Amino acid sequence: MPERKSDMSIEIIDNSAKVKSQMGKNIEKTLVEMGLHWQRRATELATENDVVDTGRYRASLSFITPNFKSGRNQFAPDVKGKSPITDKLHGKAPDNTVIVGSNVEYAPYLEAGTSKMKARPVVGNAILYYKEEYEEIAAKNLGEGFEVVTNI
Repeated sequence: MPERKSDMSIEIIDNSAKVKSQMGKNIEKTLVEMGLHWQRRATELATENDVVDTGRYRASLSFITPNFKSGRNQFAPDVKGKSPITDKLHGKAPDNTVIVGSNVEYAPYLEAGTSKMKARPVVGNAILYYKEEYEEIAAKNLGEGFEVVTNI
């Protein structure tokens, strides 16, 4: 059998550093967008659940990611100085994580209820009720900036 010659050449390019960098950007963007989405949905639920007293709780609904702190809740109505500036989550989330919640001292009682007050869950329900929306945010953001190139 005669030997076949091929004009085919293969070039391997290592783009792993670019992929890693782009994926890191995409993950952070996804986490921040999920945090903002949660913050808006949690504020809506707090309002629907009659957690409206002074507005301090709604103003405190916040989130943090490894590189971002949401600050006071932009979706909550103005509480005219009734919410201390410290009413927001502090610290830094672990890698690939968004932490959501409130740091006001009575938040657990609103969430779980007491012997004299019914539960008005907001933090967990703003995740559970809108799970599909968070999945859409992830699907939209995580693939950004990638292009598949083939020369076959």
